[in-house]
Amino acid sequence: MISIDVSTGLFLVFLISAILLYTLGRFNIPFIVSLIIAGIILNQIGVFRASETKVFEEISDFGIMLMLFFVGVEFSLRMLWNYKIDALKIGGGQIIFSFLPIFLLVMILFKDYKLAFIIATVITMSSTAVIVSIIEKKGEIGTRYGRISFLVSLVQDIVSIVILVVLPFLFGSYVGVSNFIFGVLVFVGYMFALFYFTKTRFAELLVVRDRYLIVFLAIVISFGSGIIAKFCGLSPFLGSFLAGIVISESFFGRQIASEVLPIKEIFVGFFFIYVGALINLNLLFSNLLMILGITVGVVVFKFIVVFILLNLNKESIEHNIRASVLISNMSEFSLLILSLGIVNNVINEELFVLFSSSVVLSMVLVSLIFKSLDKLEYRFSFLKVRKRISQALGEFDVIIVGFGPVGKKLVESLKDANISHIVLEMNSETVRKYKDQFNIHFGDAKRENILRWAGISSAKLLVITAPILNESLFISEKARALNPNISVIARVKFTSEVEILKNNGVYDVICDEISAGDSLIDLVSEKIGLKLIKYREVF
Repeated sequence: MISIDVSTGLFLVFLISAILLYTLGRFNIPFIVSLIIAGIILNQIGVFRASETKVFEEISDFGIMLMLFFVGVEFSLRMLWNYKIDALKIGGGQIIFSFLPIFLLVMILFKDYKLAFIIATVITMSSTAVIVSIIEKKGEIGTRYGRISFLVSLVQDIVSIVILVVLPFLFGSYVGVSNFIFGVLVFVGYMFALFYFTKTRFAELLVVRDRYLIVFLAIVISFGSGIIAKFCGLSPFLGSFLAGIVISESFFGRQIASEVLPIKEIFVGFFFIYVGALINLNLLFSNLLMILGITVGVVVFKFIVVFILLNLNKESIEHNIRASVLISNMSEFSLLILSLGIVNNVINEELFVLFSSSVVLSMVLVSLIFKSLDKLEYRFSFLKVRKRISQALGEFDVIIVGFGPVGKKLVESLKDANISHIVLEMNSETVRKYKDQFNIHFGDAKRENILRWAGISSAKLLVITAPILNESLFISEKARALNPNISVIARVKFTSEVEILKNNGVYDVICDEISAGDSLIDLVSEKIGLKLIKYREVF
């Protein structure tokens, strides 16, 4: 085994990960799969071997804290409440009828309730990352199957909170009920203090629009909440998740997620690489047929469970099949449960390799099956998604960037005409002032995930109201990359800037100079009693 220093090791981590992300990404293989394979390769060449260092494990723990913090920020209690019947019937049913049969089967085979709980949880959970990435890429988050899949993932997020609370009891980590109750009370008090903080001082600090401050405060809250939860005898991952939910209730929560996203991706990447490093290749290859059997068995089992539930709910066949396929994989949360299981000696190395490999293969398999449905729908008409659900899951016809005097007039007109819209504004005071009157949110439209959250993949029109050329170019380019069919209207100050926007694909441009000239002609015509001709420049 060659000797590799830390700097060379880190270089190899990023190099191999980048190569795999690019190569496998061309075949629509989920990024999680690429990173786990990178971990396997890195472990084989002696880089950050899990058996020799704790540093890699600690970095991956920070990654999971950040990942769950983001899940909390993106969690929508309002959406869950709006579709509570579907959430209870489909989401709740999927969890109950997926978990119980597996739990009972493992209990019968191994007579170990801890092992049964771990394996049943691993199989029950579905990958939110895979589900959201597929339906967003296809621009079908507004379809019935998109809504169902997303709702199931939201219900699973709630269940994950319960699991994170239960796991320390399962692993025997608590020293007593009284200490646990005291810890819970202390943590609840901290959560209330954090909630109050986000409504006052934190909001004032954000007014300065200091990006570095936002990044560091978000990391402090994410990691700090995890550390405090651990101090109180709770799971640190639970602490970060709940902190994310608290932040999501503030009007700047989405912007925080946007600013910290690159850092989060790196830390979370280390977790999946760490999982890959734990996989024993000898066990992997010697149990390959069993891994394939588990993967196919789990996907088929979960597909049948969801299909029956949706059929009982009288869903149309095309939405039923697609939602059932999406939900039939296993999740990144499953990998977390497996890593906690092996660290706490609940599962052995062989079971870890069997199920972690199956989790990865299930993501690949579901992605490939779902992709094949697009080809099959041309042969079988019943598979074709014909009907969209309007205004589902934050889907809007018009996205308005900027809420100055121009943007405000437009929004008022859209509201009067009952046209669905959402406003993205970077002035926190403006958002605070108008958030109860209009659908306005604090967020930077130059950020890709902000545009995704605003519904760019299904929106019909994007209107950029501020006459800032560089920002209009950047935002319009991002928007058209995410939704090639979207129409963009932009505003500029000078006639010389109109041609620049049109050369970059923005053909509907409002020019302040021309508009001012037209207004002057109208006023002069009115005063002198003659209709003057408006001459147009050709661009």
